[in-house]
Amino acid sequence: MKNKAASYSFEILFVSLIFMIVIPPSLHFSSAFWVKICLTCILLASLYMLKFNMTLLVIGSVVSGLALMLSWGQTFVELSNSVFYLSVVYISFFGFICFNLMRFLIRCKRADENVIFAAMCLYIFISNLWMFIYTLIYTINPEAFTFSQQLTINQQGNFFDMLGVFSYYSFVTLTTLGYGDISPVGEAARAWVSVESMIGQFYIAIILAKLVAISVDTDQSH
Repeated sequence: MKNKAASYSFEILFVSLIFMIVIPPSLHFSSAFWVKICLTCILLASLYMLKFNMTLLVIGSVVSGLALMLSWGQTFVELSNSVFYLSVVYISFFGFICFNLMRFLIRCKRADENVIFAAMCLYIFISNLWMFIYTLIYTINPEAFTFSQQLTINQQGNFFDMLGVFSYYSFVTLTTLGYGDISPVGEAARAWVSVESMIGQFYIAIILAKLVAISVDTDQSH
């Protein structure tokens, strides 16, 4: 991605990411439907962010198109192992966007509002990426996590219902709060939890150092 962004692209992406966190739990009676809506908004906002690089836009469009077909196609056609396929596709897309956001931040030369919003978007994208990873791990091995009595999850449940639980768990892990109502017990789950908790610590230190460095460079150049 060029070190250039469409007007308000990061702001729009940030708002769509916040909606994903807040809207579905607030409308619990139809949360799966609203998760689909929010994910669709994130996909479209991500593509808008990539509009200046045709190669990246094409790659993103193909992966996001597949994600949308799998997400909304379930309304008409029942697909076996849909949770597995949806997890893999969304991991691919969110990983792709994380990479491009990171590259944008590394290449930036001054700390403007685009950089600030891009940094916030990347932080939330990392959490969402791990949300899909945890969903995939749980789909493969339902014994990989243990849950408190107050927190339940249907092992045969809808993909979009599972995301609510693992979204919460991913943010708790990334911020190293660790409330203890969900615990990783499988080897793969513990490994990925360890990586996410380390990224959560490193991210703040590295991003702050980057912003301070480019701010100093900008001041000196003036």
